[in-house]
Amino acid sequence: MNTGKRQALLFTSAFQSGILVNKDGSPFKSGAEFHAERHAEELTRQGWEVTVVTPRFCKSMPSKQITERGYRVQRLNSHFHKLHLAWLLLTDYRQAEIYHVVGEPAYTSILVMIGKLLGKPLILEVTMEGAIFAPLRWSERILHPGRLLGLNLQRRCDR
Repeated sequence: MNTGKRQALLFTSAFQSGILVNKDGSPFKSGAEFHAERHAEELTRQGWEVTVVTPRFCKSMPSKQITERGYRVQRLNSHFHKLHLAWLLLTDYRQAEIYHVVGEPAYTSILVMIGKLLGKPLILEVTMEGAIFAPLRWSERILHPGRLLGLNLQRRCDR
């Protein structure tokens, strides 16, 4: 990933996974996937080298690909995705200038810790309120991305 262009990494939990399909057979896209796709397309249009990082749920999906719109997709090994991500961030993707997280993938805590270690700007885009305010297990309370970023998040109002 060294083409001389500015490099951006987008992270989401299920990008072009091929797991879910609509009745007509077309791939189902979640809200986070639409956001990631639009960001990837716009950054690519502006001249950035963009890689969307997502878990690889189906072995039939390629681990790496370049889309017809010009951005890359890197699918992480689903059984060791946190370890795989840590390795990629410290090696292949070390030169990336920005981390943009769409939704809250399971590996967000690892991403936040390594991003802070390397001094990378991080955008955490919450696409669903439940991703931040859902009840957490004890391990998630300690390693919650908001806590790692030093955020004190609260609901504005109860509905």
